[in-house]
Parts: sequence; structure tokens; C-alpha cells
Amino acid sequence: MEDVHRLAMAAVERGAPQREVQQQQQPKIGDIQAFKKLGPRDFKGTEGIIYADDWLEDIERQMRAYRLAVDLRVEAVGLQLLDIAWTWFRNEPALAGEGHTWAEFRALFREKFFSPTDKIGLVRQFQNLQQGGMTVEEYAAEFGRLSRYAEYMVSDPVIRA
Repeated sequence: MEDVHRLAMAAVERGAPQREVQQQQQPKIGDIQAFKKLGPRDFKGTEGIIYADDWLEDIERQMRAYRLAVDLRVEAVGLQLLDIAWTWFRNEPALAGEGHTWAEFRALFREKFFSPTDKIGLVRQFQNLQQGGMTVEEYAAEFGRLSRYAEYMVSDPVIRA
């Protein structure tokens, strides 16, 4: 009887590491509280189109990296909105209730905080960009910052370089 028990225990022990490996391989889906502890930036709605664009890109990257559950993303981003942005989020009829997708939020956010006038202004800044007193590095950074709003003007990699 002891031999049977020892054999059974040995089989269980051999299977345990395999189960641990299987559990470790499954991606962890994060929750909102833990995501908030990572310190994602806040958005007030007054920072301008470039900050809004950078903020949206950063928050999406952080949510993907953290593997924040897809159904929690709109709720989580709501915690990062302050002032004008929070008022918009709270009062936006298309975001009323629950169950909104990240794609819906993203489209509404871009519609609200990426005005056509601002985009046109950035295209004009790009068109008028001159090195002037900037170093080559500063000019290249400004070129990169503004060119993403005028991609149709620099779609050729040779021109972009």
C-alpha cells in the first residue's frame, strides 16, 4: 500500500512543475487599481493637440504592455481625465452607460481634442519650418514632431530623410 501511495505522490510531484509552467505562460490580465499604480499621465483637455496625441498614444501603449483587460480600458482612462477632459467624458452622450469599446472612446476623443483648425495650424507650421537658430538635432526633432500631421507631404522615405 505504501508503494502505491509513493508512486501516486511521485506522479503528482512530476505533474506539479508542468502545471506551474502552464500557469506562468498564460498572460496576466491587469486590473484598474494596479494599472493606476503604474502612474499613467493625466489629461486635462487644455494641453493642445500634440500633447493629446502623445497622451493617447502613451496610454494605449501602457494598457497594452500591462495587458489591461479590454473591457476595463474606457473605465481606466476615465480616471486619467481631469478638468475639461473629465467634464467632456462625464457628459458625452455617446459614452453614457457601460460597455463602450476602446475604439469608440478613441474616435470620440480624437473628434473632441483634435480640431481640424489645430491640425491645419500644425501642417502650416510644418510647411514653414526652417532650421534658423536650431541645432540639427533640434530641427530634426521638430521636423519629426510636425511631420506626423503632414504625412502626405513626406510619405517618400527619401524626402523624409
